[in-house]
Amino acid sequence: MDALDGDLDGDNDMTCVTVSGPDAFEPAYRLCGTGAGPQCAASGAFCFFCAFSESPAGSERGLVEDLKELVRQLNTERKEIEVIAEAVYHAYNDMVRDEVEWTAPNGKVYEKPEWTVATIQKHLLFSTEFEELFENGVDQIFHSLIYRLNDRAINAADKSVDKETHGMLMDTIRNFRAWKKDRRQAARKV
Repeated sequence: MDALDGDLDGDNDMTCVTVSGPDAFEPAYRLCGTGAGPQCAASGAFCFFCAFSESPAGSERGLVEDLKELVRQLNTERKEIEVIAEAVYHAYNDMVRDEVEWTAPNGKVYEKPEWTVATIQKHLLFSTEFEELFENGVDQIFHSLIYRLNDRAINAADKSVDKETHGMLMDTIRNFRAWKKDRRQAARKV
């Protein structure tokens, strides 16, 4: 069967593509200005935090600092990344956007540029200034996996434990506990 023809029964729409050679890969994180990457700087979209710096020490608080303080405050409240990004998005649009003029790398000037929630999320996750947000996101991934595996742990018909799911659940809990232990140890060193 040709991979492009699909499954004869029409049950499978998955296609396996194997590519080799230097063009088959791209960086996980763009470091040298070429290729793609998950960070906002690699997306080409406007990022207020990337485009503007905080005010110098001793000067009046700037707009960048105010938004970063909002991120830090919501993070201390252990808000989810999506909630923080939405709050920053609304604060930017309500209090900052009308004051912003940005010159893109191509030289084009933008008045009141849009800063999207997706770009804010990328900055929060991949910027080293908010590393704890990424770590909190990993916690949330573990929570989600544990929650979903728990929902599949017991056979509804005969109430027996599903051995495969049980194994995955126990492995996930074990890995989560190790992750939390490593985070606590790292926090003590700081």
